[in-house]
Amino acid sequence: MKSYFQNISLEEYAQLKEAVFNVSILIAGADGKIDEEEKEWAEKITHIREYSGPEVLRAFYADLGENFEEHLEARIKELPEDVEERNVELAEALRNLNPILAKLPQTVGASYYESLTSLAKHIAKASGGIMRIWAISSEEANWIELPMITPISFPEIEE
Repeated sequence: MKSYFQNISLEEYAQLKEAVFNVSILIAGADGKIDEEEKEWAEKITHIREYSGPEVLRAFYADLGENFEEHLEARIKELPEDVEERNVELAEALRNLNPILAKLPQTVGASYYESLTSLAKHIAKASGGIMRIWAISSEEANWIELPMITPISFPEIEE
């Protein structure tokens, strides 16, 4: 666990990692069907962020990259099959991130929050539409901004 996350416990760090899977499943499954393209995009984005994401999150995403597909599949199997029940459970798990994010340095929290909302948008656009235009379903649009997580802004830079 990198020093950026030294203010939180290992259990809380694990919750931050689990949230990436929860966001992936919430958005991919919002329309009732988690398709392969959406799962592949979630994994691809995670791997890309290991080397080209925000510096403060690269090691975090490297941790996630190991066995991503297996972990995602296992998480899907743990959740209720009913879309509404699953979404409620995922939203609650994501809401529980708020006190953890408050413990992180603001830049790290803002980078993490931005990475989750960006991941949600990428997954929503991964399938459907024509050449990914109009690809975001109305069900995905309800969740894409992750309303259960309190937004975190980057600190103002003093001139």
